[in-house]
Amino acid sequence: MRLIDLKLSNAFRRMRATVRTNVELADKLGLSRAHVGRILKGEVYYLDDKTWVRIEKLVTPYISDEDPSNVVPVQEKIKSFPVISEAAAAMCNTAFIPIADWASDYAENFVSFSEGRPGDFVLRVSGDSMLPWYPPNTLILARPNERLKNGDRVIAVLEDGSVVFKVFAENEKFFFLLSINETDGRDFKFEKNNFSAVRGIYLVIQSMRDERALDRAMTARGITHFWQNRMKNLENA
Repeated sequence: MRLIDLKLSNAFRRMRATVRTNVELADKLGLSRAHVGRILKGEVYYLDDKTWVRIEKLVTPYISDEDPSNVVPVQEKIKSFPVISEAAAAMCNTAFIPIADWASDYAENFVSFSEGRPGDFVLRVSGDSMLPWYPPNTLILARPNERLKNGDRVIAVLEDGSVVFKVFAENEKFFFLLSINETDGRDFKFEKNNFSAVRGIYLVIQSMRDERALDRAMTARGITHFWQNRMKNLENA
């Protein structure tokens, strides 16, 4: 058995960076797409001897001596998740393939989130539909197949392919996707038996964003932080 230590794990990621999709990497290694996706996400800890002998010459050139020690306890492996763009999320037909599997197959890259779980994926914000809270290039960790409750922040893919950031709410007959502020965006209302209006709703878990870009976007919309109001009061004191 060959341990997928930190050096080997990084080698797989470097190899992934040389191709466009996980599908191409899987074809190059002669492994299944699902297996390659799990390796890149840190969910596979060993390769059987037969597999390692077959792919060793392909992977070895990507191993770097500059990586930390290859003695890495399994429990310390960093969890990483596939990143896709808003456009890629809109292309996924979730009636045929779970979005997490789609993301693994067509990931731009993989990033780590401390609160992530198997099956999560990362959305890279590319437009301005989620401003001001999520400026372009924000990375949002999203969780499919989660029972949503009122007040949850969600990413929704609408019927027309639009990807929006909203707050989820529901009553007996309807569910709602509410704008997070009064000055921007719109609210949506759907009957619960309308199964075509929304392609998918995913719970927002964590995000990585440029805080300065957030401040600029809020200022452009006339929204201020509480501390900014305090600063104005101090200036006038």
